[in-house]
Amino acid sequence: MLNQISSFFQKASSYLSPEGLTLGIIAGLSLSSPAWGLTIAPSPTVPIRFSQSVADFDSLERGFFGPTIIDDGITFSNLIAGFRQTFPEFVVQSSNRFEPVFSAPNYLTFGLEPNRRGRPPRSAPFGVLGSLTITPEQASQFVTIDVLAPNPDLALAENPFFFDQELVLSAFLDGELVGSDSVFLSEFETFNRSGRVVSTTLSISDLEFDQLQLFTPSFAADGVISVGIDNITITSISPFPPEPFPLPITPIDPPFTPPILLPVPIEPVLSASFINTIETSEIAPLETVPESQPMTIFGLIGVGLLGYLTKNKCVTKI
Repeated sequence: MLNQISSFFQKASSYLSPEGLTLGIIAGLSLSSPAWGLTIAPSPTVPIRFSQSVADFDSLERGFFGPTIIDDGITFSNLIAGFRQTFPEFVVQSSNRFEPVFSAPNYLTFGLEPNRRGRPPRSAPFGVLGSLTITPEQASQFVTIDVLAPNPDLALAENPFFFDQELVLSAFLDGELVGSDSVFLSEFETFNRSGRVVSTTLSISDLEFDQLQLFTPSFAADGVISVGIDNITITSISPFPPEPFPLPITPIDPPFTPPILLPVPIEPVLSASFINTIETSEIAPLETVPESQPMTIFGLIGVGLLGYLTKNKCVTKI
């Protein structure tokens, strides 16, 4: 039994290509145990296509990127940060203090940069966010986002009017809401000794979407939340196009072919009009019976003698 299970996982690992682009769903193992009373019947293998994009911003330069930023095919746009007079920008910040939640060195945050365009950002580690849109290259089924924020307990101590904020990740397909995940800032977890920064991970799985929105519900009333995000991982799984199924070729008896009847040659009949066209010289003369030769004197004598003998009955009848 253990050997069968070991063989199953060996087969499963063999269906993952080195590039991580192709998976196989292995369901061809049949296990049967009288003690457990369990039997798993085999089912056909279904090949699938596995595609994953990760926006970690580590390949981008530190700085301001305006209202849109793209990393590994994932587009971030429609940024709202509660500023009425100026437009916020996406900002790529760098820090090694946030490992292992964030991948070093870069992560994405938000801010204003009115007069120093092109220079490294001098803003706070976490910018304010009201809402943003995330668009993958293709329809996908899984997404995870790592989020960091200032510790709300410290913010409450510094600002008595601080209230708990909620961060929501919503998924849409063709403009329709299909799923969401949310967490309150007070539910974030501390991950370092200082306790000044808290973290969480938002995720959506097992449903198809073509657009995401990360927002705080109070952004419509200029509410914002100070956060940074990193390691936005979007995964798409789709079946390979089915290969044409070869149909068995069954030999078919040749159809009955009737025999070919050859035409019997018929002698042509000459018509009168055709005969008239033939010249007289072309017609051979008919052969005639030769004329009788004249009787000789000896013949006359013989005939007369025979008549005489007959008359005088000199000839005896036989």
